[in-house]
Amino acid sequence: MNRPARLAVAAVAAGLLGSVLTGAPAHAALDVRAAQWFLGPYKIAQAQQVSKGAGVTVAVIDSPIYATHADLSGQVQKGGTTASGGPADGWGPDDPGVVHGTGVASIIAAKGGSNEHLLGIAPGAKVLPVANSTVTGNSNAQTTADAITWATDHGAKVINISLGHVGEAHDYEIEAVRYALSHDVVVIAGIGNTTAGIQEPLSPASIPGVVAVAGVDQTGSLWSGSTRGAAAVIAAPATKIPVAVPPSKSPSTYGTADGTSASTAIVSGVAALIRAKYPQLSAANVINRLIRTAKDAGTPGRDGDYGFGVIQPLEALTADVPQVSANPLGGEAPSAPASAGAGPTAAAPAPAPASGAGVPTALVIGGAVGAGLLAVLVVVVLLIVRASRRRRPAGPPGYPPPGYPPSGYQPPGHPSSAGYPPPYPPPGQPPANPPGGTDRAG
Repeated sequence: MNRPARLAVAAVAAGLLGSVLTGAPAHAALDVRAAQWFLGPYKIAQAQQVSKGAGVTVAVIDSPIYATHADLSGQVQKGGTTASGGPADGWGPDDPGVVHGTGVASIIAAKGGSNEHLLGIAPGAKVLPVANSTVTGNSNAQTTADAITWATDHGAKVINISLGHVGEAHDYEIEAVRYALSHDVVVIAGIGNTTAGIQEPLSPASIPGVVAVAGVDQTGSLWSGSTRGAAAVIAAPATKIPVAVPPSKSPSTYGTADGTSASTAIVSGVAALIRAKYPQLSAANVINRLIRTAKDAGTPGRDGDYGFGVIQPLEALTADVPQVSANPLGGEAPSAPASAGAGPTAAAPAPAPASGAGVPTALVIGGAVGAGLLAVLVVVVLLIVRASRRRRPAGPPGYPPPGYPPSGYQPPGHPSSAGYPPPYPPPGQPPANPPGGTDRAG
């Protein structure tokens, strides 16, 4: 049974803005670009020579967005919505309550320009605002699920979810994610921040198929505030990330962010670059590029700190990566077995004719003779197989050797490692939700 739908959902980065860059008047010159320390080490300029995300829509499920910010002007679509009683189009007023969504959107798609303006990871992409909270912060897990479905139905190719709740995913969240995956959408969510008291991966980041993002610091090591857990898929910069904010938050209209909200937005931006560069690739193969090109860190293979490793934007765009036929993170809904006569493509079986009724006699007799010959042939083949098995020499004593294949063995190039894929109930059995209670802020 579901827990009550009205459950608190908190931004992954509680207090997204660690500090404002400056308290200077809005007209004062400010070298914001120099503060974007990750642009160089993560080769963003080189990556944007390959792709800028043009033509890709990234849904930002978050607070409303202050879309009239100079760096977001023209980057935020007017066709957004609200899932929880906020602004009808997802555009927010000049209010501190829209800081989180505005910051996330700017990391993804700020349009750049001079050094006085932010450069997003995918400045060619467009943001679809899906307000999952009002300016005052009211939101819940059900509205997150509704927002995922709405974004999927309204053209999003990437969905950024920098929020979540503690505890097991609700069945309606799982179904919303499955719906998005089945419609070729990449779903990316923050794993959580220990600085907000979150000690286990948040939902929906914990749902199989979702790209769960952890955070690293300026040295490339796991950020001390990043939540850890087996759900981790990939890591990205999470500290001192410059973001756009409304004037009511800072006269300069800029601030800095610490948290996996920021790292999630960076990964969403890279996913947009990939989708623009390879429009023919499925969402599963976009995810595959992200994880196969990640720089392994921590314990070799996938681990609960970095997932498959730290994101490498340029490599994700240019490396030779084999294609996959399914999401390497799982999470796809099982195919329902076809039932006779169900659906317009199901062909009804031809009725069997009565013996001799309107059928040439030669065909009836021929069918009977053919069945007899087939039975004889089957017996002969079985005898030959049995005789060959008796003549086959036995393998040497003790073969295969003890301990083979090695524990945890995976074929070369397989992205999996110990603890992957994460445990997930069989189809039709969603995880049991914990007893009632309010989800904690994250």
